[in-house]
Order: sequence, then C-alpha cells, then structure tokens
Amino acid sequence: MNGDDLRFGVLGPLTVHSGARGAMQLRSPKYRIVLAALLLAPGRTVPVAELAEAVWGTRPPADARRALQLHILRVRAAFAQSRLAPVIVSDPGGYRIDVDPGTVDTGSLARLLGEADAAAHRDDPDAEAAALRGALTLWRGEPLCDVPSDLLHRTYVPALDKQRLSILTRFHDLGLRLGRLDETAESALQYLGRYPLAEPLWRQLVTALHRAGRRADALQAYERARQRFADDLAVAPGPALRQLHASVLADRLVTADRAGPPGVPRQVPNAIAGFVARTAELRQLEALVGGGDRRPVAVTGTGGIGKTALAAYVARRAADTFPDGQLWIDLRGYDARPALPPAQALTILLGSLGVPGTLLPADLDGLTRRYRSVMAGRRALVVLDNARDAAQVRALLPGRSPSLVLVTSRRTLGDMTGGHVLRLGPFDRAAGRALLVERLGAARVERESAAADGIVELCEGLPLALAVAAARALAHPAVPLARLHRQLRYVDAPLDRFAGSDARADVRTVLSWSYLALRPRAAALLRRLGQQPGLIVRECFAADRAALDELVEAHLITERRAGAFGMHPLVHAYAAEQPGGRQHGLGGGERGRAAELAGRR
Repeated sequence: MNGDDLRFGVLGPLTVHSGARGAMQLRSPKYRIVLAALLLAPGRTVPVAELAEAVWGTRPPADARRALQLHILRVRAAFAQSRLAPVIVSDPGGYRIDVDPGTVDTGSLARLLGEADAAAHRDDPDAEAAALRGALTLWRGEPLCDVPSDLLHRTYVPALDKQRLSILTRFHDLGLRLGRLDETAESALQYLGRYPLAEPLWRQLVTALHRAGRRADALQAYERARQRFADDLAVAPGPALRQLHASVLADRLVTADRAGPPGVPRQVPNAIAGFVARTAELRQLEALVGGGDRRPVAVTGTGGIGKTALAAYVARRAADTFPDGQLWIDLRGYDARPALPPAQALTILLGSLGVPGTLLPADLDGLTRRYRSVMAGRRALVVLDNARDAAQVRALLPGRSPSLVLVTSRRTLGDMTGGHVLRLGPFDRAAGRALLVERLGAARVERESAAADGIVELCEGLPLALAVAAARALAHPAVPLARLHRQLRYVDAPLDRFAGSDARADVRTVLSWSYLALRPRAAALLRRLGQQPGLIVRECFAADRAALDELVEAHLITERRAGAFGMHPLVHAYAAEQPGGRQHGLGGGERGRAAELAGRR
C-alpha cells in the first residue's frame, strides 16, 4: 500500500491530509468526484463506466474514457504538487486507489465498530461506549457534501446516514444503561435536529429526562415529538413512545421487560408488485410454511432471481398461521454494507419482541439464550433475508419453538441443520412474458408481441433484469416497446442493459456482491470461465474442484449433469468483465481444449 501518513475523509466535505504536509485542496468539483469514488472503494478497481457515471451522470462526453484519463492525470498532479505519495493506480478496465482502507474515515469507522463489538462481547460497556463515541466524531457533516455526484449520493449517503443513526441509538442505550442520563439527553436532543422523525431518539430523550428526575421536561419532550409527527407525517407516535409517555404521566420508571412496545410485530414488507409465476415453488414453499414441520426453510438462488419477492409473498399470505407475529430482518449478507453480525441481529429481533436494549446481555451466547427464552411458546414467523451463510443464521434459530424460520440466501445453506432447501432457477419465456404483462398490462404487451418477446429473451430469465426493463417501459408509456428492445439490444455490454440508479436494482452491482464474497481461488476460476466462449464447462477443465464447488455453492454456476456445469449468460457476462481473467486464465493450447469441451446451453 502507498500513502505515507495520508488520511482521507468522506464523512463530511472531502478531505486529504498529510501529517507532514498538511491538507491538500482539490478545487475542481469533478476532481473531487473522481477521488471520492475511488476512496469509497479503497483497494478495489472502479470500472471506467462507473467513474464516468459518477462524474457526468447519464450524459457523458463523446470520449468519456479520454476525458476521465485527463481527470485522473490532474488529480495525480495535485498529489504531486502537494508532494504527496502517488496513490491512484491504473488497472485493466478502471482505476484503483492504493491505500490502506484504515486511512479513509469509513475504514476508521469499521475499526471502531469492531472495537465496540469486541467490548460488548467481553461485557465492557465503558470501552464500548468510548468506541461508539469515537465513531460518531468521525462525521463532520453530511457525507460527500462538497462532492456533486448524484450517483455517489444515491449509492452511499443513505446507507451511511442509516449507519450513523444506528450507532447513535446504540450509544444512547449504553448511556442509559450506565446512568449517564444528562449526557444521553443532551446528545439525543442534539441529534434530533438532524433526525427529527427518529422515534428511538425521542424515546431515549424522554427516558433519560424522566430517569434524571426531570419529569416536566420529559413530558414536554414527548409533546414536541407528538407535534412533530402530527405536522410532518400526520400520524401519532408509535406504541412504544406512547406507552413511555403513559409511564411518565404515572411517574413510573421504565425498567422491566414489559416496557417494550406492545402488540404483535408485523414486519413483512409489502409483496412486490407484479409477482408472477413460480407456481410449483410457491406451492412447495406454502406447504412447508403452512404445515406442522417447524424445521427452518431456506430459499436459495443467484442474485436477482427473486428470493426476497417469493419470501415476502408467502409470508404475507401465511400471516394468519402465525398469530404471534412476523419478524423480518435483512442480514445484509450480500450488500454494499457489511453483513449484520449475529449479535446485532439478535439485538434487533429482541427489540422487535419488546425487550429493551438496557436489559439485553452483552455477549452472543447470552443474547441467543434470551432470544430462545422469549421465543419459547410463541408461534411466529421469522424471515432472515439475504443471509451470508449458515454461520450467520445458526444463532438466530429459536430452538424448540412453534415458530418457523424462513431464510433467503445466495448460498445453498446445505449445512443448516435439519432444514429444507428450495432452489430458485431462471424464469422460462412464458413466465418472463407474464411478468411484463403484469407490470405493463396485457394490451401493451399484446400490441407489440414480438418486441416484448425480444425483451424477455435479452433478460435471460433473470427476474431482476425483467423488472428493470419493465420499469423503464413503465416510466415511458408513450415509447414503443420496439424502441426499448433496440436500446437494450444495441449496447456494448450485456449488463449495461440493466443498469439502475438503485444499487439493488442494478444487475451488475447485485452480481458483484456474490463475486466479492468468493475466496481468491474461486474468484480466479470464475474469471477464467468468463473468458471461455461457452456457457457449459466440463469438470476436467476446472482442475480445482474446491473452487468449482464454491461457485456451485454460491449459485454462480450449476451442475446440469454429472461433470458438466452451466453458467447463466448474465453471470458469464459479469465474469468476462472482471480484470485479470485473461492473465489468470489458460494459455492458447489450453483455451483451445476448453473451447472444445465447452458448449452452448
């Protein structure tokens, strides 16, 4: 790694600072965009197309690659002029900033959160609070506030903002636990200026004031919250805050488990509009969820295949089967954000079940025991969406309970003890057309039947790709489907057809989360496969069986028959884009042998 004593900041205005040479200024907004885009992915090659979109949005110059090269040269020149180490490296297909992630404030944030988790594990609340306080001081304002890039703001700022609020609520819960009432009240009041509709902050403010003997101030704080929710959202505060208000009115300190929010949790998101097909899988999954078998059920498949949509659809239909509620948590196993540790997931689940944070154990074993005790006798559905692997799931299983756990994951989760596994594959042509009919209406699809079939074919049976294409058609109802078909067909790269402003709706980004989770040998094998002309590869081509098994486990390839493995066309397109595929691939003679063994679907 390069960088000497450089430090970088994106949690506020963009900053570059050297302990020996001071701060470096980048006056051009476009230069700040380029540097920020690289700093948000330290050590990772950022493709030219992604950088160009960050700088110019949807209207790049005619020769965007050349214009971007000039911007990179000028940023490098700014580093040289400030006598700072060169840190921007050119890679095949893009650029990379070669610095230790810990020199960027987002890396420092991850380190401090790791220290907080370690302190919580050893039951050291003072050290945990100190680490969280340090994490909060890293924010110097709105992230990227002087970086005028719509793409970077859409992709990163909401997640960073959500993370900041999560750290705040955890810090305040610790303050209440440690009796730091005035400090907690002052901090909650300060941050409510930034998050005026964050109900957890209002609860912590009211609790801190009440416990400090400031009952009148606590009642006044609740009235301010009530008025704010009424003015901005036309709703009343939630049940937890209303119950807290009742406790303050009765001058009753809230310290028992019963202080949690009353009522039955109903957390399943709305079923995705236009849910179609999956008749056989739907019948099988509903039989598992609605039957008496309470072993966990896993819905698996590659990214964008529709696992979450199917789980939400089934969970909502099965609501009456689980009278004690439905819990839903995104484990962020494949996401731009770090995966949710089991201890944090248990804290969220227990909070949803009414257990206050102040009464939670500090270690994973204690949280697991508490969770299983609370779940004992409950008949609830727990949906663990987007699980990384079985290890992330095990602590979240409720043990002996009439409740059921439904998991979605890109991995097969075959080692999830005693569970059922339902694997989702691509849509066939009829199912793809049915999705377009559901989203766009039968009349429009029938009117341009050939174009609709062409769009379905280009989407290669991937529901996410179909959803992206349908969303574009829906956004432009006057544009003929034939024109959309031409736009999708005549692009330089297949994955460019399905790019979206939302990372979760961008097929390339969604597939990248699977690729980045691979171990190096499996990632290298995927890159090799991306350079081969066929979509089927024989086992003898891939000598590393362990790497091959990992790709199967991650649903990046499938074993279609003994010794023959298939790859979805869009996964193949993604693998072909990855830098280093040819360098890590085969020699000319070996490639010829691989091409001979490979064949089309």
